[in-house]
Amino acid sequence: MKCLQHRIKCDFSEPPAPCVRKSSSPVPCQTFIQNRGEAAPSPAISFQSCSSLQPLPDDIDTTDFKLLHHFTTSTYRTLSAQAELQSVWQQQAPELAFSNTFLLRMMFAVSALHLCRTTSNTHYLPYAHQQYEAALRSSSVGLAAISPSNCHALYACAALGFIFELGASNNVKNVLYAADGALAHWTVHVRGVRTIIESSWHDLDSGVLSPLLHCESGQGGVENVETCLEQFAGHIQSAGIENERLSLYLEAIQELVKWSKMVEVGFFAWMCQISDGFLNLLAKKDPYALVIFAHSCVLLEHGEPKYWIGEWAKSLLSEVYECLDPPLRVWLEWLFTWTKRV
Repeated sequence: MKCLQHRIKCDFSEPPAPCVRKSSSPVPCQTFIQNRGEAAPSPAISFQSCSSLQPLPDDIDTTDFKLLHHFTTSTYRTLSAQAELQSVWQQQAPELAFSNTFLLRMMFAVSALHLCRTTSNTHYLPYAHQQYEAALRSSSVGLAAISPSNCHALYACAALGFIFELGASNNVKNVLYAADGALAHWTVHVRGVRTIIESSWHDLDSGVLSPLLHCESGQGGVENVETCLEQFAGHIQSAGIENERLSLYLEAIQELVKWSKMVEVGFFAWMCQISDGFLNLLAKKDPYALVIFAHSCVLLEHGEPKYWIGEWAKSLLSEVYECLDPPLRVWLEWLFTWTKRV
């Protein structure tokens, strides 16, 4: 009858469901809609499929969520004094980490270490080391197959790995050499950064982490570094050292003089650039290599990130001093005097 009242053509068959009036306008029956050739309305959405979802358990481990939150709200500010670089660590690095779990684990490790410092609570310390070791294992696999798709995450992971070593060694007396006499593991991270940069410079320079790769030259560098290094170069040249070893010393001095003009990144850049031959001399506790290395500690004192570097420069100087005989210790005296002024 509704159809007749509104002068609508109808076959008078029984509709599948009674017409519903929700407003002043009548709703046509299903038969009319089909006769008009219009698509029938979609059936009401059923939420029964969601009934299989289980609620989160009450004992879910939220540690990783807390650590990621802490990294993006607090830890990132300790990684640089520059706002642009802080933004890279807060935004771009986490985005890379979601598709590269080794970076995510390294972020957890650094964040946990930072929490231990800020709260004086060692609760997160074992977990920090656990995540750090896991990040090293998985990143080594990626490093063996470095590509444009993973080089950015590998670079960030190596940089954070070095920062973790800085923080984990904060209260350790010897930071240059491990207990077995070998070079400490942080040198591996620095060299890892070098490997990544050399193999993927173009991709890194055009990627989201490019601000981390660029720095501006300082004004004049650290006072006395260049002069003292030139004097020491003259000293070893007159010491009758074999040509091959002498070349390694002079090459390292030349690089250190260059990077002394960029004090904020000078120490890390120099450690990346020195030859494997010089690093091997340092590993053997070669006295001349140690004196040259000691001069780089002045750059470290000025370096970033200051929060994590702490007393590293002074600790390294003291460690080198103990490795040297008295005649060579005199070359370090001005360094100790200088660090006391900083």
